[in-house]
Amino acid sequence: MSQFEKLEDSEVVSVNSSDQMVVAHTTFKVYEFIKVLKEGFFGRIAEEITKKWLIEGMSCEVLSPGKGWRKGKIKLGLVFCPDETDSPLDDIRQQMSEEGDRD
Repeated sequence: MSQFEKLEDSEVVSVNSSDQMVVAHTTFKVYEFIKVLKEGFFGRIAEEITKKWLIEGMSCEVLSPGKGWRKGKIKLGLVFCPDETDSPLDDIRQQMSEEGDRD
């Protein structure tokens, strides 16, 4: 199962022009996205609130099935979920599975 991973500031993102929203071009670094988001959306909001949403996290409660209410923090950021895993163990797992099927 693929999982989302946090992107680092220097990583590059490319989106379709139809999905272009926050940054003025379709290819951008993560830090550019955060900067534009902060200046455009959060620029009208107090710096303290901006810092909480983007850096420290904003206090909240989340209701999750089977877990009830949990206190914690949320913050904005870019995450990525690859279509395919690049794990070097995938080939080994596949080979072990094929060998197990033969037994």
